[in-house]
Amino acid sequence: MNRYSGFGNDDPAHMFYLVSTYNMLKFFIKKKDQSQLFFNKLVLYSVSTFLIKQFYVLILIFPLLIFVANFKKINLFSKSNSFSVIFILLWLTKNVLVSSCLLYPINFTCLNSLEWSPLNKTMSDPKKVSLSSEAWAKAWPDRIDKSKNFTQHLSDYEWIKGWMDSHIKIVIKKLSPILIFSFLLIIYCFYSYKKTKKIKTKKILVLILFANLFFSLLWFFKFPTYRYGAAYLGSSIIIISLLFLDKLDIKENIKKIFSTILILICLVVGLKNLNRIYNNFDKRYVDYPWPKKNSFLHNNNKNDNLQKLEKGEIIYYIASPYTLCMYSKAPCTHFRNLNLTRKIYSLNYKAYIFKN
Repeated sequence: MNRYSGFGNDDPAHMFYLVSTYNMLKFFIKKKDQSQLFFNKLVLYSVSTFLIKQFYVLILIFPLLIFVANFKKINLFSKSNSFSVIFILLWLTKNVLVSSCLLYPINFTCLNSLEWSPLNKTMSDPKKVSLSSEAWAKAWPDRIDKSKNFTQHLSDYEWIKGWMDSHIKIVIKKLSPILIFSFLLIIYCFYSYKKTKKIKTKKILVLILFANLFFSLLWFFKFPTYRYGAAYLGSSIIIISLLFLDKLDIKENIKKIFSTILILICLVVGLKNLNRIYNNFDKRYVDYPWPKKNSFLHNNNKNDNLQKLEKGEIIYYIASPYTLCMYSKAPCTHFRNLNLTRKIYSLNYKAYIFKN
């Protein structure tokens, strides 16, 4: 997560997921008078994780289970929790106004009666988008039988072979740093510190571990692309490491150990990025030195976009000459020949409707 040019919406979601898990642990191991504080933080970070990346909707199970098990000592309607609920309701309302779905492209969340619903009209149909997204996540380009369409590809488990030949390499590569780090840390601590029988956090660690393993299985059988499940996989590795370390008496030395490790990591990451800056110092592109946001081209060239007119008025833009809209004039689409018209509703809300 240290490469700025690749820092999209995935990494913040992974970070918030880790912080949510941390606050869940804090809820159980801290004093009772701090329970409300860590529950509020858990709700806030869990909601933030979900809003950034909807595939992490499962994290909302954590605060729900804690509330059910501890409802007598938790104020569900605190200011922080009320803010989280209001914010998520506003976000869901925004989704309906934009796509007619609470969670696009999950079909059963869509209100097909709304005039701007894309159902059965274009490639934006939530059923089609959901089907194609799952197929691509399950290595559709690497399928053995190239004659299979999306539905046929997902109808059996042959996709696993294609996934093992391609995607598994990315998963192993991405997880290898934390795997190596955790392994070396466990080995070092086992040889340096004595064992203790007192294990306070084992039960909650095991509970969170099983939850993450379950989430990881759902990830694998639904959308097994690394960026969808990185937090589930990473959290599982971290918690397994904690279960090993929880047997050791390292409380007095843990801050020193991790402070040293943190300094070393910062040093390595800093040198790595300084080397990248040095090697690319003379390169220039549009909007330099800001991150490339106009196109995937080497020079970050900007789109001019074609105007789609209706009665002499611009209703939307079509990405041109480059295929993706990126950060260009809006509203923009990369689809050509869309038969759309614009309608204005109350409060000056504009919707783009497919013509019959």
